[in-house]
Amino acid sequence: MYIRELRLKNFRCFGDHEEVISLDPEMTAFIGDNGSGKTTVLKALQRLFGSTSNERSLRRDDVHFGAGEVPGPANQGDDTEAMPVVSSREIHIEAILDFPELTDATEVRSDTGLDVSVETFHAMSCAGPGTPLQARIRLEANWEYGIDEDDIVQRIYWVTTTEEVPFGEDDIAKIPMSTAQRRRIQLKYLPATRNNSAVVKSAMKELLVWLERFGDLTSGKQQLEIQRTELQKVFDDLPAVNGVVNELTKNWGKLFKGELYSEAKLNILATEIHKALRDLTLKLSPSESGAEYAIEDLSEGQASLLYISIVASIIQLNERHIGKSVTGYRDVPELKPWLTIIALEEPENHLSPFYLSRMIALMSSLCTGDSAMGILTTHSAGAIRRVKPEQIRYMRHDEQNRVSYSKSINLPPKTDEKYKYIYEAVRSNPELYFAKLVVLGEGRSEEIVVPRLAKAFHPDLDLDPAFVAFVPLGGRHVNHFWKLLNDLNIPHVTLLDYDLGRYNAGCLRLKYAVDQLSSFGIMPDLEKPKDANAWRGLDKDELVKWYVWVKSNGVYFSLALDLDMMMLKAFPKQYQSISSIKDTSTLNADDFVASVFGKAGNGLADYKKNAPSTAELAIYDDLFKKGSKPIAHIEAMASLTDDELKAQCPKSLKKLFKDCAKRLGIELGPRTSE
Repeated sequence: MYIRELRLKNFRCFGDHEEVISLDPEMTAFIGDNGSGKTTVLKALQRLFGSTSNERSLRRDDVHFGAGEVPGPANQGDDTEAMPVVSSREIHIEAILDFPELTDATEVRSDTGLDVSVETFHAMSCAGPGTPLQARIRLEANWEYGIDEDDIVQRIYWVTTTEEVPFGEDDIAKIPMSTAQRRRIQLKYLPATRNNSAVVKSAMKELLVWLERFGDLTSGKQQLEIQRTELQKVFDDLPAVNGVVNELTKNWGKLFKGELYSEAKLNILATEIHKALRDLTLKLSPSESGAEYAIEDLSEGQASLLYISIVASIIQLNERHIGKSVTGYRDVPELKPWLTIIALEEPENHLSPFYLSRMIALMSSLCTGDSAMGILTTHSAGAIRRVKPEQIRYMRHDEQNRVSYSKSINLPPKTDEKYKYIYEAVRSNPELYFAKLVVLGEGRSEEIVVPRLAKAFHPDLDLDPAFVAFVPLGGRHVNHFWKLLNDLNIPHVTLLDYDLGRYNAGCLRLKYAVDQLSSFGIMPDLEKPKDANAWRGLDKDELVKWYVWVKSNGVYFSLALDLDMMMLKAFPKQYQSISSIKDTSTLNADDFVASVFGKAGNGLADYKKNAPSTAELAIYDDLFKKGSKPIAHIEAMASLTDDELKAQCPKSLKKLFKDCAKRLGIELGPRTSE
């Protein structure tokens, strides 16, 4: 059992158009900027399934007001034309439940713990005959503006149809959900901002409540009573205790006269075992001093770990004893939760990466079963790396309309060979989800060179992974990255190698970019050549037109070969100084053509002008074919100042940086824009 969808309308940052948020059966990770709606999703779950009436109660802050709207009395709208006044609003939060553990619409596996409750779900099912079981829980609230205090009336229902239902209780498809039923879906929510003491108290309460409900304590009751009586006698016989009790009894008797309540007594332990449970404390040992360590003294991170440890223990104990008779435990089916939702809000605020990965791993293992699911909100690329891309939901807030949206990560079908490549690339580069701009490039050279030159080009153009992410493509499946980034509304530019002189490259790289843009739905206003031979037959002016068109769509080329050769031409002295080749006067270009262009390429024959010189081919071969590309670029640029890098920056990169600045809203000075 899990919540397949959340549907929100007029709740906080979700507006009058119902937002449908899909959830993963095991774990869902919400990412996005501050204020994008991540916490709102958790608050919606809390309003549905919070553990206290305060957590379940809606308040003014939960009511959505759109752009320009203000709360006020109904007659206030007659006095002003500038601002629409809202005096009432209908809010709803829905949870759609699916039951993958049910083998069909009528059967249930014996180990799920739902066998005693499945009749309830069938009675409340919103699915049609013969279709998989599905349940729908809907919280409705009606907000009315009040001068002293707003009036919010809320009710929660089972909805027994998949069709739209009108707001309000007058609908035969709505059946009130009882408090007992509501409590059997439990939310364990660890917020980002919290009171450390409250966290550990909540953790202890969870544990003690479970012991009281499901622990069979009758076998030890008699022995515990004997021990308690003996301990109480030792305590009563202590002179100081005896003196305090006698004085208190004497003075109490002077003020209160009566046969009842005439003697005072200090009890060291509760007389009833269930009451004694509530006085239990949890200690950790050993500590630095050798004494036991009180959980109230734990740090925020340690308190978080303890809370999740206790939640995990309870879930595992529930699963171990569901529907079974186990000595020492009581089987109380009507008290067992149907579903436990573990919600962690930005755990990276309190945990180091090491402990964060451990917590997410434990949370993931708990949620592989049928009785628990996980919700994670985070700004941490490290946390995102530990969840599957299909489990990610990207939250975006439209400032103009004051509404938020949720997006799933769209990947190619699993049967498509591109799926594995895109899946791994996205998982390896989680920074792209948090970036203001993404630069898609060929590989490691671009990853080193582009950020360094960008910073020299303009101080504000800092291609730090937290601001601008670089994703290496290896020249493959670029259209899927474009689709992904466009779906997420993340600005991006692409830098590809032109590879002039290599096999099936040069103008065919341009063809590749045009084809990829077209497959993505961006159609050119130029007549597209019908095949590769037609592309090879284009003259310079025609190629320039296509180059300008792809550039207008954020696609740039390292001309004429690749970024390595482009940098070598732009900074010849620096690259030659780190090369082992010092004397190039006796070298023959033919000795390096196959290495630089490949055996199948046309090599220098494709160059009508500005062909690489013999020295450039030799140094390229030495640094980038036989040596390490990243090391070569780092060493060559180390001796260059920002002014030198900016002055000699290749034209293709200058154009790309100007585009980046425009997309990021960075204003360039007159000299930089030239």
